[in-house]
Amino acid sequence: MSATQQAVKRAKYKTTVKDPGTPGVIKLTLEKLIFKPNDPTSKNKLEVDFRLIKSHKHTKEGSNKPPWLNLVHSQGSYIFEFESFPDLHICRELVGIALSKHVETTKVVSDEQLSSSEMTLRIKLLQENSKLQKLHKELVASGKLTESEFWATKKVKVVLSIYSMFAKSI
Repeated sequence: MSATQQAVKRAKYKTTVKDPGTPGVIKLTLEKLIFKPNDPTSKNKLEVDFRLIKSHKHTKEGSNKPPWLNLVHSQGSYIFEFESFPDLHICRELVGIALSKHVETTKVVSDEQLSSSEMTLRIKLLQENSKLQKLHKELVASGKLTESEFWATKKVKVVLSIYSMFAKSI
């Protein structure tokens, strides 16, 4: 993944899902998104740093909705409607990478304080369980869940407690 990775696609910027949208071009990099409307007099120009985006959602392919990418920030959302699902998928993937990059840098400050034994146990569990490691990567690295949310899920708690008991008995 290079730092110059970017995507440029035609899209409509929508303030709500019912809004017909402002046609233009969205440019995504690993640092920010820029939306330039086709109409130069439009006030719907955007330049947003990904550090301000909290999460993202998108339309599932095959649904009866258009290909939307919804970027959630503290005061609302930026909604983009793409011309096709392949365009949405390209942009969604890049947003996921960008958000995970920014989430990792802020996570240490916002996450719970763990004991060194708890942290060691989590790391060891991820190293030894490829399915759990893959799930962690899909959910946490993509920004869909925080580290705390991931480890708080019941199934992971059960695996963690069993592993902890097993590790103590050795």
